[in-house]
Amino acid sequence: MKFLADEIGWIKSCKYNMEEYQNANRIKRNSSAKRLNKNSLGRKAIFKLMLKYNAILRKNKVIDEEDRILNAIKCLKNNSRLKFTHIIAEDIENYTRAEIRLIQTLSNEKKYSTVFFTFNKENISNANAWFIKNRKLSTISNGDKIKSFILKNVYNVKKTNSKINKNVIIQSMENFRYNDLKHNTSFDFVRDIDNKSEIILDDNIKYSKEDMNKIPVFNDIAAGEPIMINPEITDDFYMPKYWIKGTKDCFMLKIKGDSMINVDICDGDYVVIKKESMAQNKDIVAVDIDGSATLKRLNITKNKVLLMPENDKYKPIVINEEEGARIIGIALGVLKIK
Repeated sequence: MKFLADEIGWIKSCKYNMEEYQNANRIKRNSSAKRLNKNSLGRKAIFKLMLKYNAILRKNKVIDEEDRILNAIKCLKNNSRLKFTHIIAEDIENYTRAEIRLIQTLSNEKKYSTVFFTFNKENISNANAWFIKNRKLSTISNGDKIKSFILKNVYNVKKTNSKINKNVIIQSMENFRYNDLKHNTSFDFVRDIDNKSEIILDDNIKYSKEDMNKIPVFNDIAAGEPIMINPEITDDFYMPKYWIKGTKDCFMLKIKGDSMINVDICDGDYVVIKKESMAQNKDIVAVDIDGSATLKRLNITKNKVLLMPENDKYKPIVINEEEGARIIGIALGVLKIK
């Protein structure tokens, strides 16, 4: 009986019709849960049982928790007074599909409206949660593209020694070094994590937003074996205009691997790339090889073209005419997080 009650609750919380339920992925929630094959007589019988259960509720003029959510969605659809332009919902990993739909229904759907969710897949405890089977966030998008941010940064903290103030203070300043490969110079600077459009150099020179260029940051590029290119922008980074003076169409890529460590380009660094389809001999270049990207030094000889690593444990990559390799851009500088 508990199994049947749980299954009926799950069907209602997902707002499934018969066809959707018959084709839905359903995992065994515990060792005692029954296996229900897709498009089975078992699922058909349970769905009919749910319809009978709903009829009994109506006859007795009562509702259950799932009905409460579904009725709220129905009432909100045509009530603009109860809708909001910007919504933030925390910890949606344990929400049912109906509860997520309820939050989305609260949006007034203006062009500038936003719905912001926080989600931690490690904290799922509700057996009827929509994300229990590692469903992607795109399944709740209603056809709109979801922009996601993976929060991995851990910032240093320090405790005050004051007997009066025992609060934890979060270190809000980030320290960087930019190595200019073109001019062989370096700059140390800091920025506030709450104001990323301004930086302060070591000699207390401050650059504000109007002095800066906003450079899009993409995902990884290999300093090792080539890795697949991710075309989505993950962040933006502001840098002084004169550091990349006269250069347009720049972007940044995060380094993954150690094949360029002899020129101090290390795993976790960010390389600033100028978009170019051609390069000169000995330039450090980002190259697309059949959809995978790598960062190497270009070596052009009379007989062949090589992509040279700056680490003896890696072998050069020989570029053949048949391989479909193309230059993405030329490395201008390297950003290091100190």
